[in-house]
Amino acid sequence: MGKSDEYLLERWHNQMDPQAFREIVQRHGSAVYAVCCRMLRNHADAADVTQECFLEVLRNRADSPPRKLGAWLHGMAANRSLMHLRAGKRRRTREAAYAEQQVMQTASDESELPGFLDEAIEDLPEELREPIVAHFLYGRSHASIARELGIPRRTVSNRIQRGLAQMGAFLRSRGVTASATVLAAALAAAKANAPRKPP
Repeated sequence: MGKSDEYLLERWHNQMDPQAFREIVQRHGSAVYAVCCRMLRNHADAADVTQECFLEVLRNRADSPPRKLGAWLHGMAANRSLMHLRAGKRRRTREAAYAEQQVMQTASDESELPGFLDEAIEDLPEELREPIVAHFLYGRSHASIARELGIPRRTVSNRIQRGLAQMGAFLRSRGVTASATVLAAALAAAKANAPRKPP
């Protein structure tokens, strides 16, 4: 007969037994991940939230262990997924408002921006240039780039953010002001407006 959740939790809480924690993850990981997938509809986000749920078990080892671990983890997965969705919605709303403001503020620079984009990309170090080109000019997702480069998805996102920041600094040195949001929009437009190959 397998060990109960209560036994495994007590082993972890009282003795910090890593094998007990591994058994908890093996027993409940798939169910927690399934909840996150259903709510978030994004495998990468679901994996992140699943990890957060089990990290909460790690952090709270000094607290009284829940009696019904499956139900407790389900509730945590659902609540954290909702928080993730709400945070994403708020972030998108802020980004849209900020982008609109920045486009208005930098309208005078827009006519000059496209001419400097490729020069700004080439000025980047290779580790930042690769994900910028793959994402904006080839339309690749962060997850796809991460798989190709063999690095975490969050690392790809960080490199793209750093790349946009460095491109912005390069453009300012050329007298062109553009925020990261405006730069991203300009790069997307550059892909959309790229000439098609001749038949």
